[in-house]
Amino acid sequence: MTIDQAIEEIRYYFNLDLMPHSKDRLKRILESATKEKIIEKVITKTNYVTEDENKIMNLESFIEESKRIGLLYNTNLSEMQGKKRDRNIVAARAHVCRYVKLNSKVTTITLGKFLKKHHTSIIYLLYCEKIQCAIGPLHKRLKTWHTL
Repeated sequence: MTIDQAIEEIRYYFNLDLMPHSKDRLKRILESATKEKIIEKVITKTNYVTEDENKIMNLESFIEESKRIGLLYNTNLSEMQGKKRDRNIVAARAHVCRYVKLNSKVTTITLGKFLKKHHTSIIYLLYCEKIQCAIGPLHKRLKTWHTL
């Protein structure tokens, strides 16, 4: 794909009317960027603000925590992201989900993309009492009905 094709694709995808000087600027940016630089920028820009505003969890910290937790359960990150349902792997997945959910404001959808699972599977891992791991299941929020 040429740079001009990439610009047209970006223009079409974002439904933009680019002025000639904007096209030139975008062309210079795309020419100067390499694939590794773009991936690096995306990873560093994908931050998730936690309850403590000074503490930020990004993709790199997810990976570090997942590897550390994997050691506790004798598994690794690729197995946690895989399809196996062995007891230790499921417990490690649940531990990662519960740890991240307790320490950040990450959505189940984002967590699911990280673990390559559907967000409803993440919800199950968060609240299921059958799965035994070091962190207990989260408490479900009870629906409150307002009476007049």
